[in-house]
Parts: sequence; C-alpha cells; structure tokens
Amino acid sequence: MEDRRNIWIEEYYTSEMCTHICLRVKDYVYRAQSEFQTVDVVDTHDWGRVMFLDSVVMVCDKYEFIYHEMISHPLLFSHPSPKRILIIGGGDGGAAREALKHPGVTVDMVEIDGMVVDVARKYFPGCACSFDNPRLNLVIGDGVEFVKGKKDEYDIIVVDSTDPIGPAVGLFEEDFYRCINAALKPEGFFAFQSESPYYYSDFQKQVIGKLRKIFPLVKPYTATIPMYPGSFWTFTVGSRKFDPFEIRRRMPLADFSLKYYNYEIHEAAFALPEFAKKIFCQEGA
Repeated sequence: MEDRRNIWIEEYYTSEMCTHICLRVKDYVYRAQSEFQTVDVVDTHDWGRVMFLDSVVMVCDKYEFIYHEMISHPLLFSHPSPKRILIIGGGDGGAAREALKHPGVTVDMVEIDGMVVDVARKYFPGCACSFDNPRLNLVIGDGVEFVKGKKDEYDIIVVDSTDPIGPAVGLFEEDFYRCINAALKPEGFFAFQSESPYYYSDFQKQVIGKLRKIFPLVKPYTATIPMYPGSFWTFTVGSRKFDPFEIRRRMPLADFSLKYYNYEIHEAAFALPEFAKKIFCQEGA
C-alpha cells in the first residue's frame, strides 16, 4: 500500500475556489466503493477518526457531536410532544443517537447506502450505538421513495444528507418537500442541513424559495462546525404550525449528556448576521 501518512483533501465549493483540509494521518483504516460513493476512513492526529464520502469530510470523532446535536435537539425541544421521528440519511447514526435521548421517542431511519451504516458500526461506535436501540427502525433504501404516499405520520422529519450532489440531489427538490409536508402531522417540524452561506448562497435562495411555497413558516438556524466548509453552517426548519425558536419542552439537560446544545444556544442559533438574513429573505419571514 502507498504511504498515506499525509493526506490532502481538496473540496471545491465553487467553480473558482477550493480549500485544502490537511490532515496528518496515523493510519489509513478503510477504503471501498459502494454503489453510490467512495467511502474512506482514516485515523488522524488532531480530529480522531474521520469518514470521507467521495473525498468530502462527513463525520469525525472530535466534532461530530456539534452537528448531530444541532440537527436534532432544536426541533425536539421546540415540539410540544414529539413521538414519531423520521430521519432520512444520517447513515453514521449520530442524529438518531441524539433523537433517542428523548424519552418516548421512536425513530424510523432511512439510509440509501448500506455501506455507510456498516462502516459506522465498525469504525464509529459512538455514533452507531443508536443502531442497537430497540426504538430505532433502520431501513436501507431510498428516502425519497420511502416518504411518498405517507400522510400525517411523523412529528419531526430530519433530512441528514450529504451535499446536494450525487445520490442526495433528490432530497432538495420541491416534490420531495411536498411529500415531507404531507407526511408530517399538523404540529410537525421538518429540518435539514442547508450548507454554508459563504459558499452556497445561490443554492440556499433556491431551496428557501421552494420551501416557502409549501410551509407556512421557514426559518434557518446556525452552528459553528469546524469540519465543514467555512465552519459557519446552517440548518433550515419548515414548520406547519409552531415557531421553532420557541422552546416548549424544558427538561433537565444534564439528563441528555450534551456537549454543545443548551437553551441559550437554541435561542442564539436563530440570530443571523445581516448578509445571511438577505440570503434567507428573513425580512419577509
């Protein structure tokens, strides 16, 4: 095997710009080609174990808790009584792990790439522990197809996807969002990772335009995630009734073993800088 003790990853954010994530690697752990994408796992000195999908960082031991807590808990604490959750994507298991910290919640999780699940089970047990929870129903399949025809079934739907390329393209289309809306109960929330406004502002405007045709309330929120482009990352909520900014379930957070999310972070996350307000058309929200 070639010497892989130093690895450079180039991620092209626009046609004119890329950045280098330079990771000094302790060990090259795994590499394979699934039906959908290349899956790599490396052990690094600074980030711990890292998974790449098609050479793009997806999850790392050191920072995964930020993303997974923030794609899950703002919705679960905003909903007055969440019971049934659907996660589309999220093959590493981290989003499901966080959702299942809430008592009484059951989770359907639909991941298109079974290899990602298998790799997470073997190499990311801190995330994949959710796969052994009896309240999780794991389905290997197409989330776009799974949600079609469902009506008033879920309190919360989370789309934990890769960037809007390859197998994830259909997860950012208007028809899919209409199916999501139909599958939600009247008090339901929908959320997805919506990229960085530093690099994907045109994409974000397009997606927000689609959502506002469907959901009465659309709101973005943010988190600082060092492993993703620019570190300034957004999530977007579509709501049929409630404002996700408002915390409706205040429970002792010490019971949840959290490292990033708290009630102050929840409220602060919905505050956007002026340039991001313009991207997300907040003045019309």
